[in-house]
Amino acid sequence: MSQLVQSLSTSAGKTLIIDSSMPGGYPMSSHLDDATTFAKISQGNWDYVILQEQSQIPTIEFIRDNDMYPAMTDLKALIEQYNPCAKIITYMTWGRRYGGQQCDQNNTYYCNLRNPFLDYYKIAFDDL
Repeated sequence: MSQLVQSLSTSAGKTLIIDSSMPGGYPMSSHLDDATTFAKISQGNWDYVILQEQSQIPTIEFIRDNDMYPAMTDLKALIEQYNPCAKIITYMTWGRRYGGQQCDQNNTYYCNLRNPFLDYYKIAFDDL
C-alpha cells in the first residue's frame, strides 16, 4: 500500500516521506513496548500517523475493549507528544472470509464481519 501511495505522490510531483513499523500479526498493544515503533513516532514531524489493528482483534469483544481501545488511546498520547500537529488515521483491517477460530461465533462469515469492523473502528476513531 505504501508503494502505491508513494507512486501516486511522485506522479503528482509531490514529495512524500513514508515510514512504518508493521510486524506481521502484531496487535496494537505490542507497539506500546516496541522500540522501533517508539523511535519512529518520537522522531517527530509526522503529518499523519496511521494505526491498524491485527485482523481478528476488532471482532473479539473482550480483547477489543481491554486491549485495542486502551492501546489506541495510549498510542494517541504518544503521537501527540512528539507530533502535536499530526492527524491520526485508523486503517480498517480486512475481515477474514470465514472468520477465525478466535472470532465471535456470530461473526463467522465475511459479510457479517464488515459491519462490526466498521462499527468498532468508528468507535475507536471517534474516541481519538
